[in-house]
Formats: sequence, structure tokens, C-alpha cells
Amino acid sequence: MRLPLLYNLPLRFYAAAAPSTIEGFWTHFKTNREACDATDREFSSFSFYGSKATTQRSGDTKIIVVYFRSKPDMEKAIAAPITSLHDLQFHEHDPCAKKVDEQLHTLVVTDVPLFVTDAQLRGTFSRYGIITHCRTRLSKLYRTAYIIFDSTTSMEQFETTWAVLCTGHCLCVCPASYSPNQRAVRRAHVALLAGLPRGSVAADLSEIAEEVSAKSVNIPFSYNSYNPKPYAYVHFYSATTKESAMGITCALKSISLT
Repeated sequence: MRLPLLYNLPLRFYAAAAPSTIEGFWTHFKTNREACDATDREFSSFSFYGSKATTQRSGDTKIIVVYFRSKPDMEKAIAAPITSLHDLQFHEHDPCAKKVDEQLHTLVVTDVPLFVTDAQLRGTFSRYGIITHCRTRLSKLYRTAYIIFDSTTSMEQFETTWAVLCTGHCLCVCPASYSPNQRAVRRAHVALLAGLPRGSVAADLSEIAEEVSAKSVNIPFSYNSYNPKPYAYVHFYSATTKESAMGITCALKSISLT
């Protein structure tokens, strides 16, 4: 019997340094690339150097990141400050830990209408804390936003807040650190509220949402016209809350809703 060959994937041992710890560091380098090139030249003597330094973050939090394919080489590189780099000191770096830490600061915002601007998003969510970064990506008829706060304290309120109104429309929110099961809970108990007057937006349903203890009320947009549809998806915390809401009679602008 022939056994399959097993290949070991090359390991990477990362190190990083913070230029802001060296007074006047950026007076010696005009650009990030110049600093990275100087770093590459310094570490090129190591046989297992990755040969491509990069910068991450910005301002005082900016770091220069390098990697080696040998742990002994990495340990030698971080053993002492680098004289040619104005005594810049590299330390062992875990890029995965950084990603986890960033997740703890990140809020995922879905169902963002295409006409909502980044400035409007920032204006809406700046009420919850200091925003350090906001990026969006297209997701079919909507955009998805990733909003990073400078403190995890800002994220605590989104453990119970499932939606935020922006320009009158409902944006669904969820901490990026949540597991798939935790995210699924926010979509598990949903009811359809039909018969909405033409042009209705989520803000028009705020009182109804409060009355039925809804966690979010989302009115979808038409694929062709991009106008609000005459119904809304109403999400609840539990099946019990949903069942209780089903027995409540609602009306909007004197029009009965079902």
C-alpha cells in the first residue's frame, strides 16, 4: 500500500517594531517604503528572512512587520536594538492575536442602503464611541460596514442592541467577535409585518417596534426600483416574544397592518 506524501508548510515567525518609540525616526525616512527597504537591507544577512518588510496601522500606532522562516533567526533579530535603524527594537509579533484584538473592537453593520454615505454612517455610530476606522463592501442590494471603535467598552452596548436607525432606515448590527451561533440567534425569530403604506421607512415603525418588543424592524428594498417594499421583517429575541407580538393589532397612518 502506497502512503500519501505529507508536505510541511513553511512556518513564519513574525517580529514587529514601533517607530514611534524612537524620537525623530521619521525624519530619517521620507516614506514607509524607505523605512521598509532599510529594514530589508538590515535583515538580508539572515538566511531565513522573509525579504519583505511591511507597515501596518497609522500614526503613533504604526508598526513595521517582518517575518523569518526560522525561529532562531527571528530570535537573533529581536535580541538587541538595530543600530542602522536608529536603535529600533523589534519584538516577537503574533498577527493572529492582532486580528482577534481587532475583532473585539469591530462592529459588523448589515443592510446598509446603497445611498447611505460613509459620512452618514460615521455620524450615526460616533454616538456610541470613538471610531478609528470605517470600511464598507458591496453585498448585493446593500453594503456591509465594518466599524472599528477605539475601545471595547463601546462594543458592550451592542450585546443587547440589534439595530440602529440611520437616515430613517434600520441597520442591523452585530459584534464581529460573535460566533456563528450567536449571530444566528439574531435571525432566528422573525415575523412578517405587511400592508405598509407606500414609502414607509423603519423609523415610521419605531413606536410599533417598541410596543411589540422587537429587536429590529427591517423594510427590504425592491430589486428593480430600489423603493421600500410594503412589508417589514420584524426580529425578536425569543419565540415567546414573537408569539406575544402576533396577538397585537397594529396600524400605521390609520392603515391596519397584518
